[in-house]
Amino acid sequence: MLAPIIVLGYKRPDHLKRALDSLSANFEAMHSKVYIFIDGPKNSSEIAEVEAARNVAKLDYGFGDTELIFSDTNKGLADSVIAAVTQVISVHGQVIVIEDDLIVSKTFLKFMNQGLNLYRGNSLVASIQGYQYPIKLAENVCLFLRGADCWGWATWSERWLEFNKSSSQLLENIKRRNLDRKFNLFGALRNTGLLASQDSGEIDSNIISK
Repeated sequence: MLAPIIVLGYKRPDHLKRALDSLSANFEAMHSKVYIFIDGPKNSSEIAEVEAARNVAKLDYGFGDTELIFSDTNKGLADSVIAAVTQVISVHGQVIVIEDDLIVSKTFLKFMNQGLNLYRGNSLVASIQGYQYPIKLAENVCLFLRGADCWGWATWSERWLEFNKSSSQLLENIKRRNLDRKFNLFGALRNTGLLASQDSGEIDSNIISK
């Protein structure tokens, strides 16, 4: 059972073209439904770039089916991701997500779909990640980590219902339960700082939490 794919773009037509070309190189792409979301311009100076990205999205990539969703207003990264995933997952019950700055491997869709099918009933698995940290591992070894990454991921509707977009609530919950060290992977990452920056408005990103 192949999951639908969301591709998120904005004003980087060259990036988007490379991402879509790499996705189309996957065998499963010709049998998959692909939703391409393009965010709207922030101001008049971005109109031409956004329009160029839309034109890239309109090209034929050989996907099984393609649906284009172009926003007239600028939602920003976090709201764009949340709205797109909520819309698609409510219809299909699962989704694979990539952004326009990614180039995926030829086995990306195979890996993501296998993971979705294998761990569908395991409530301890919140998402499948297409990115691996640059560490030495035996070939074809996968890991379970507390956390997530935005560089190619997938999830199910049941897990998405547990998503909380309130950064302040998440920070409060982490501190109340003394989960700072675990949330930061025992010092390997600075997730708490990123979450605080999201809460203050310094960055605009999407964070999934169980």
